[in-house]
Amino acid sequence: MRFYFAYALFLRKKPSFLFYRAAKPQKIVVTTEGSRGYANIQSFFTPDAIADICRKLVGHYFVLTQDELDAWDADPEAFSNDECGDSWKYSLRPSMHTVFVTIFHEYREVLTPVILEMISTTNVIVPPEDMQRILRKDAVYNAAALCAFDLYDEVDFDQWFTNTLVNELKIKHVNYRLIRRRVAVLIGRWTGIKLSVDLRPALYECVIGLLRPEEDM
Repeated sequence: MRFYFAYALFLRKKPSFLFYRAAKPQKIVVTTEGSRGYANIQSFFTPDAIADICRKLVGHYFVLTQDELDAWDADPEAFSNDECGDSWKYSLRPSMHTVFVTIFHEYREVLTPVILEMISTTNVIVPPEDMQRILRKDAVYNAAALCAFDLYDEVDFDQWFTNTLVNELKIKHVNYRLIRRRVAVLIGRWTGIKLSVDLRPALYECVIGLLRPEEDM
């Protein structure tokens, strides 16, 4: 775990260097520091290593901690602000989001099946009392939102929205506020990417429901 943390701190500071691709010469192949560095990076980041890093990020660093849940209760607005803007520069979990997006863009072919498997395994209604599974689902939904543009051709969002997300928004148990909040983020990301026009009325109904005064997100 210490390795992943150290790696993440390095990556968030030097993302462009880490995935730098040396220019290909037209006629003569010349070994440069850049090309050697890139070769070393590629030899380390094997498909298995990349998949493992992805699972560690989503399964550990994306999961909300009790301290974060307490911060949400104490000051919801500040909690939301901590997840946006430049918070990735000084806050661990937002910085892990940056790491995840950087890796996913670079290794989309390797990581797409990994994320699709995560979505598939969490695509069921979780009992409101099972907080661990709720936190896990929240983390996976977060990942699906962050890489929405890259999953455009891979996810049937209409089916996901109709069969699962809409039903999750109807569950008003206090623990499900995590899921309702994350579903709202998912809808916000995916609506402009892939949602049938026929589902717009259902979407608007969901949004109106989330704006009610008694909603605690």
